[in-house]
Amino acid sequence: MSHIFTEKNIRDFNQEVFERYIRKHGYSLSKLDEYTFIPLHLDFPPKFYEQKGNVKKPLLTHYALELVSRGCMVQNDTEFCLTPEGYTKGYRYKHPVKYFFKAHWQWFFGVIIMGFIIAVATVSDDLIT
Repeated sequence: MSHIFTEKNIRDFNQEVFERYIRKHGYSLSKLDEYTFIPLHLDFPPKFYEQKGNVKKPLLTHYALELVSRGCMVQNDTEFCLTPEGYTKGYRYKHPVKYFFKAHWQWFFGVIIMGFIIAVATVSDDLIT
C-alpha cells in the first residue's frame, strides 16, 4: 500500500518537529538554527511510516522535504532546521486558540468597544423615551 501525504499529516509532522524543538529550547526563536532534525528518529507516530508487510519504511525525510518546499524547514546536508515560518505554523497548530487571540486581538478589542458603545446608546435611548 502506498503512503498518501495528506495535508493533515504534513501539519502534524510540522507540529511534531515544533514540539520536539520547544521541549529542548522552549519558545525562543533564537535557537532555531541550533536545533537540527535528523530524519533517523524512530520514535515518531506510526502515521509517518509506510507499512509493507512486516517492514516499516520511515517517511520522515519525505515529510521534511515537503516542509522545505513550503518554507517551513531548511536542509543542511542530512539535517533539517525549522525556519521562523515553520516555528510559527507549529505554534499555530499546537495552540490554535492562543495563536488566534495573539494574532487577532486588535479585532476583539474593536468589537468589544463597538458592543459597549451600542449597549450604552441602546440604554440611553431607552431612558430618553
